[in-house]
Amino acid sequence: MSKPFDTILCVDFETRWDSKEYTLSKMTTEEYIRDKRFKAFGACIHEYGSEEPTVWYSGEALVDVLDAVDWSRTAVLAHNAQFDVSILSWVYGVRPAFILDSLSMARALRGVEVGNSLAKLAEAFGLPAKGQAVYSTNGLQEISPAIEKELADYCKHDVYLCEEIFSRLSASYPTSELRLIDMTLKMYTQPRL
Repeated sequence: MSKPFDTILCVDFETRWDSKEYTLSKMTTEEYIRDKRFKAFGACIHEYGSEEPTVWYSGEALVDVLDAVDWSRTAVLAHNAQFDVSILSWVYGVRPAFILDSLSMARALRGVEVGNSLAKLAEAFGLPAKGQAVYSTNGLQEISPAIEKELADYCKHDVYLCEEIFSRLSASYPTSELRLIDMTLKMYTQPRL
């Protein structure tokens, strides 16, 4: 495949939520992100294939960090890219050159009945278990430095898992299917008539 990008950035957002009423288990992705309560506590970003460490950026730093990227030649990799790329698009105005989604890939290869969460896939591929730190932010509007550190470490581990799972799934994944995932996610995150 002639790649429409030079770089792949693996991105994972950590956001405000409340298990009582403001959660993705009770709202659609669009309702959740477009809600006035939406807040990105931060995100981890890592250049796929790079030896550089994954970096956590607090919510306040994200605008400048994302503005510094040439998105016309940069792809985004995420697990459940519908969520992370919707945040990039609707909150930050980012339009990546290509979208890669390890969740969509896993669903296509493994079926939907087996469960394809990051936790289930980490277990299936013999990777270190997914963390639980996100639960410490339930109901919080602001986070302390200690909770932010815990959340950042959790997020970095999720990026590691996403990249490892993507590496395993992409080894024999058809290019035409990657293009279909990209097209489908762009129709959702960048709707046009």
